[in-house]
Amino acid sequence: MVVNLIMKFGIPPGLSAIVHQGRSTRLADVIAGLITGVVLVPQAVAFAHLAGLPAHVGLAASVLPMLAYAILGSSRTLSVGPVSVAALMVGSVVIDYPGQAHIVVPLLALQAALILAALVIMRLEFLTRVFSHSVLSGFTVGAALLIVFNQLLILFNSPKLSAAPLSLAVFQPIVWISLLAVGLLFAYVRYIGPYLQKQIEVGYNKVLIQVNDKLKDSGLNTPANSVFRTTTAILVGRAGPILLILIAFFLFRFYGAAATPPWPTVGKVPANILELSIDWLFAFDQQLFFALLPSGVAIALVSFVESFAVAQTLGQKRREQIELSSELIALSGANTVAAFFAGMPVAGGFSRSMVNFSAGARTQLSSVVAALFVVFILLFASSLFAELPKFTLAAIVIVSIIPLISFKQALHLWRVDRRELLIWLSTLISVFMWGLEQALLVGALLALAVFFARSINPHVAQLGRLPGSQHYKNNLRHVVEPTGTLLLLRFDDALNFVNERSLRSVIQRYLKQSAHIKQVVLDASAINHIDYSGVAALLEIGVDLKEIGVGFHLAHVKGPISDRLAQFGFAHEFQGQIFGTVHAAVESLSDKPMVSAKVTNGD
Repeated sequence: MVVNLIMKFGIPPGLSAIVHQGRSTRLADVIAGLITGVVLVPQAVAFAHLAGLPAHVGLAASVLPMLAYAILGSSRTLSVGPVSVAALMVGSVVIDYPGQAHIVVPLLALQAALILAALVIMRLEFLTRVFSHSVLSGFTVGAALLIVFNQLLILFNSPKLSAAPLSLAVFQPIVWISLLAVGLLFAYVRYIGPYLQKQIEVGYNKVLIQVNDKLKDSGLNTPANSVFRTTTAILVGRAGPILLILIAFFLFRFYGAAATPPWPTVGKVPANILELSIDWLFAFDQQLFFALLPSGVAIALVSFVESFAVAQTLGQKRREQIELSSELIALSGANTVAAFFAGMPVAGGFSRSMVNFSAGARTQLSSVVAALFVVFILLFASSLFAELPKFTLAAIVIVSIIPLISFKQALHLWRVDRRELLIWLSTLISVFMWGLEQALLVGALLALAVFFARSINPHVAQLGRLPGSQHYKNNLRHVVEPTGTLLLLRFDDALNFVNERSLRSVIQRYLKQSAHIKQVVLDASAINHIDYSGVAALLEIGVDLKEIGVGFHLAHVKGPISDRLAQFGFAHEFQGQIFGTVHAAVESLSDKPMVSAKVTNGD
């Protein structure tokens, strides 16, 4: 059966890349996979903690789902596993179903997988574009702020951030230790790690030059390998979360195994995360399935859009082609595996993927190595997590999320597009007012409303001829020759039922302003689609203008639009003429010579 599927659909992109790589590429992938695994392990535990789930759920989502994506995915450097926003969305659902997390979480993962697969089967990939960049940016910032807010509540051991709990929290040593952990980790990730990474690279470069000089003096031309330099530098630069875990571990040991630590710990983490888990299927409830479906749809769409954006960003850096359908299938397969192996919904993580990319990953083999690294940690170091204070996880989550909190786009939108800023702010505020899924719905509806509003009133330019040429440009951007009794207009959009009234209104407005107009020419070069309402509007405009003694004509009609007009029998009913170019229309209809004028720059 597997052979038949491969014969029908071909070898999956990820598997093909792994099989056809060279020896040097394999070495680079192994090193990149180990580095990514170092980052992945604490993040997986932390994001499970963020969702209110046991640590092993995040770790389970970091092994087999990652392997599934490595085989099916077209991105060679995308690292799939638990991510912050999806974890927060899962957590917001789990909290409404106390005691049912073992059913709810795999069901959400399965729903996400089914939604993504349905998009491919039904050719509805375009639905992933309902979230504009402003919607996703506002949602991401809002979700990041909500995550930080929730983690601060955990650090302060408070059900809500109010004055009374805060005043009591000041006197609790655990609060100061937690805040110190956040501060130290932030300092390492933001300043210390990058500084050490740069110093290692600079120092190793000096050594490399000296070694190469000695090799040349000895008559050898083989340069020293820089793999060690890259590996060491990136490991040191990204080691902040691991160092924090080790410090917390030794801090626990300092209190002694017999004593009760003054903070909650993660607890025992089972090492058998690769076992098939289908108990939740026997507890399947149709009512619960449909109750969770809106959340499952939101998790699927957001996870995929973010994953595809990261994959495209990294793919462009190496001119690699990312296939939309392959990514949908791969992420669907990864979430299916997560559902049946006790994992949580997964997606491509930006920070992990950037680490994987920077570490020199060339193919999906790096993800395979990272997944095996997680298994190794569980087999030989699972006790480390049992003694891990939960405040370290909160610190890792907060520091991982801080880079997502950026208001640069809001400031940019304030300067260039206030409507998009409204979408951005509304989505962000909705996160706190109504929740994550509702915020996405609000943002998507607002984006569609803005798009619809712009389509209702498209840009219509009045044209004039550039002196000494046959080119016609917007008279508000250029100094052009007057057109006499001709009114030349260019309609810059599709002409359909939404905006045909706008074209009528613009023509009527110009006719009221200029009583001397005898001919109206519509430049159709920018019209790329027309429906029946648009065709009817053109015919009716021609009839109405003829009644008042004004001719109405078309110019520069594109081939597909001309074919569309022919299908409706347009030429037999149209009252005016159809010219090949605007200049041809002017030459045929003009009743007096044009006066030259100076042209300005612009388009």
